Amino acid sequence: VSIAVREPSETEDFKLRLRLSKEKCYMGEPIILTVTWYIGKDVQDFNFNLPVVSDNRFNFADPAIDNQDGKQLYRIKLGDKEAIGKSGSGILDGKSYTTMTFKKVLIPKESGNIRIEQATVSCRALEGYSRRRNDSLSDLFDDDFFTSSRRAIYKTVIVPSNSLTLKVRNLPEDGKPKAFSGHRGKYKLETSTSPLSVNVGDPITLTMTVTGPEYLEHIELSSLNAQDNFKNSFKVPDERA
Repeated sequence: VSIAVREPSETEDFKLRLRLSKEKCYMGEPIILTVTWYIGKDVQDFNFNLPVVSDNRFNFADPAIDNQDGKQLYRIKLGDKEAIGKSGSGILDGKSYTTMTFKKVLIPKESGNIRIEQATVSCRALEGYSRRRNDSLSDLFDDDFFTSSRRAIYKTVIVPSNSLTLKVRNLPEDGKPKAFSGHRGKYKLETSTSPLSVNVGDPITLTMTVTGPEYLEHIELSSLNAQDNFKNSFKVPDERA
């Protein structure tokens, strides 16, 4: 028995793209990997293969799902992991497609140039229609005879993605703050207090807002009691509002 094995190849109807939120980062800095499947035909029974989710050089997490637009969501199996895919639409190389997009958070555990291997998606794509043959008299009275004499033909298609390289650097030791909490990336911290005029012993509310990268679920603010300017001037409760 001879088996012919071909490399998967993209077509005008199907394309798969990987994109990183950053191509350079520090070890331990969360990076968002976005996977977008561009779909130009009706499909059935899709299946994704994303090798990076088995890479021991990363820890993984899932970003929050924003579905305020009410788009359809899909549960996607990725080996022993999963992701939530979201339907949509997009344009690639001047052509309009239906899209399915999902994201994974990659947190590198070691430095160096890490290659993000090519992913694939397989599906059964609509190839065309064939007409039914009425080979017997009973076929003439089949319900299909009065409705549709066409039968959809589906063909298995496997679509490859691009590959990527992530450059991971070690954290610099020079200038590291004494109470460094381990967060990497560009963050912005805004604070406000209310009220601004009080008597000694009256409570005030301190509000802190952190903004920055797309993935913020891992953020933990350090205790205010660990900062001398707060510890010496205020009684700070252990619990936060």
